[in-house]
Amino acid sequence: MLYVAFCGDFPSAGGLAIDVEQAAPLLIGRGERLALRLGESGEESRLTLPDRRASERHALVERQRDGYVLEDLGSTNGTFLRGTATKQVSLEDGTPVVVGRSVLLFKRGVENALLGPPQIAAPVAGVDVIETLAPALFQGLRVIAKSATSRLPLVILGETGTGKEIAARTAHRLSGRPGAFIAVNCGSLPESLAESELFGHRKGAFSGAATDHDGLVRASDQGTLFLDEIAELPTAVQVKFLRVLQEREVTPVGATRPEPVDFRLISASQQDLAALVSAGRFRADLLGRLSGPQVTLPPLRERLVDMGVLVAALLRRHA
Repeated sequence: MLYVAFCGDFPSAGGLAIDVEQAAPLLIGRGERLALRLGESGEESRLTLPDRRASERHALVERQRDGYVLEDLGSTNGTFLRGTATKQVSLEDGTPVVVGRSVLLFKRGVENALLGPPQIAAPVAGVDVIETLAPALFQGLRVIAKSATSRLPLVILGETGTGKEIAARTAHRLSGRPGAFIAVNCGSLPESLAESELFGHRKGAFSGAATDHDGLVRASDQGTLFLDEIAELPTAVQVKFLRVLQEREVTPVGATRPEPVDFRLISASQQDLAALVSAGRFRADLLGRLSGPQVTLPPLRERLVDMGVLVAALLRRHA
C-alpha cells in the first residue's frame, strides 16, 4: 500500500490509500486535486497531488523483482528520503518519501486494507463522523456502529489519546437513545464520595448532604453512561455497581427503596482488565457483566497514514 499521508501545500486535501500492485507503474505528479486514475491495458496509472512544488511528471513507482522502487524523473524540486535528496528509493515497510511538499508512506502486509479516500464507518445524519485510512481503526469503528443500538455493554480499550470518549459519544449518537450521555472519569472520583456521586444520596444521609442528589447513574437514565478508566473504580463501589447492572436499579445513599434505571453502559480502560482480574485488582464478576462488544483503538503513532486526514478534519472544524 502507498499512502498519501499529508499534502503540505494543500493540507485540507486529506489523504489517499493506493494498492500499489493494482496501480503500478504509477506516475506521480502535480494536479489540481488529490486523485488517482488507474491505467488500462498496461498504461501508467497517475497520482495527482495538489502541490505547487511537485513537477507534472515528478516520480514513478515501478515493480522490480525484489519489490517496488520510486524513481525521481528529474523533478525541479526533488524527491527526499528522511531529509536527503534521492534519485531512487527502494520502498521498504514504513518508508516515508517527500515529493514536493507531500508525504508518501509505503506499507507492506496491510490486512483488510482500505482503498481510496478516507473511509467512514457510520455515516449518519447529525452524527460527527470519524474518517480513517487505518484498517484497525475502521474495523473498531464498524463494531461500534453496528452495536450502537444494542443494550449490551461496550468496552473500549486503548492508550490515552486514542479517542475513547469520542468513540463512546459517537456510539451514543448512533444509538438513538433519548437520554443524556454522562461521562465519568473513575480515576478522579474520591473513594469516600464515589458511591454518592454515582448512585446519589438523600438529604441528611451524611454530613454535608443538604439536599437530595440523583447521582450520575440516574442522570444517564434512558441514555448512555460512559465510565472512563473503569479499572480505577474503587473495589467497594465495584460490588455495588455490579448489583446496579444485574438488577437495573440503583439505591441512593440514605434511601430505603431502589429506583429503576435504564442506561447503556460504555466503559473504557487503558489497562488490560483480564490481567487486573488475575492480579486481584478488578472483580471477575464485574468483568463478566461487561462482556459484550470490545474494541481496541490503535495509538496515534500507529496511524501515520491518517496524518492528513486528522489535519483536514481539524481545518474543517477550526479554520
